[in-house]
Amino acid sequence: MMVESNHLMNVLRTVLIVVLFVAANVSAQISDHNIKSLRLAINDLIATHGAKYPQGREYLARLDALEPTATKQFEALRREALLANPALNFEKLLVVRRKHVKPPEKKWKEGNWAWLTHQ
Repeated sequence: MMVESNHLMNVLRTVLIVVLFVAANVSAQISDHNIKSLRLAINDLIATHGAKYPQGREYLARLDALEPTATKQFEALRREALLANPALNFEKLLVVRRKHVKPPEKKWKEGNWAWLTHQ
């Protein structure tokens, strides 16, 4: 059971990383932060998955060869490298959307949680 839990946490961490990187907007020039972040993500995928992520070194070489103004190529490389993650190789994904309920401010500060049961 612990092995499955660790695997699930790895998958969730990976999905979060991919979502954050793919959803991020790229400006007119690639920032050093974006390059470093992608490099760290690719290195983590190489270290975590090894032979199951065979193109990792190629992605790093392509990242090194990019010009600072090649935003479209950077975005394409980022998507390709992160979506090639072996942990994303599954057939079904459950996405849960829920509405966040913010408690009334006064009751929140007083530690009165009764409002949860009276909705």
